Amino acid sequence: MRRLINLTLIFTIVLLSTTYSQDFNALTSKIFFSVEINKHDTTILSDFNSRPELTPKRDTGWTVYPPTDDKGNPIPFYRFSFSTHPYFSSGVSGGGVMVMANNESDKVIGMSLSLSFKSVKAFDSTYKSIKGLYGKYSSETIKRPNIAQPFEVTKYFARDGTGFVIITKGQSESKPYIHIAYNYQGYDW
Repeated sequence: MRRLINLTLIFTIVLLSTTYSQDFNALTSKIFFSVEINKHDTTILSDFNSRPELTPKRDTGWTVYPPTDDKGNPIPFYRFSFSTHPYFSSGVSGGGVMVMANNESDKVIGMSLSLSFKSVKAFDSTYKSIKGLYGKYSSETIKRPNIAQPFEVTKYFARDGTGFVIITKGQSESKPYIHIAYNYQGYDW
């Protein structure tokens, strides 16, 4: 357990030192497996497919209502799973990436990344680090009101106005998780 705490601390120090001079989009790119998030086109899918740590998933993941565009048409999305993440090396038990696209323009309209953790201590340390980093690079932070604990939803806006992330802290089957959505459509509030 002590080793896990030490590894989490080392991860935090490394992430803080390597991102201290970076901006909001550089941090987000690192979290999303170093893809060029500013492309906003479906070539991002090729980048994700080329990552050996990511495995494409064929199932939709939607049981009732898939995301739709303003005309009610289902939005195409692509999912990838992983068991390790290059920047969250200690305490992560797995996760996934989802990319949503626009059929008409071949543009990426949103991405999300989910992380689950082996322990509450690893989760807490990572969550605090991510919140601190985004807080440093954001022009505005909005915490969604009326969310019951242990859930927390916070929206961070990039200083240069190029995008936002929404970080959700939650718990599923007594396991803590973090969900990070980048420019994810339908989350405006």
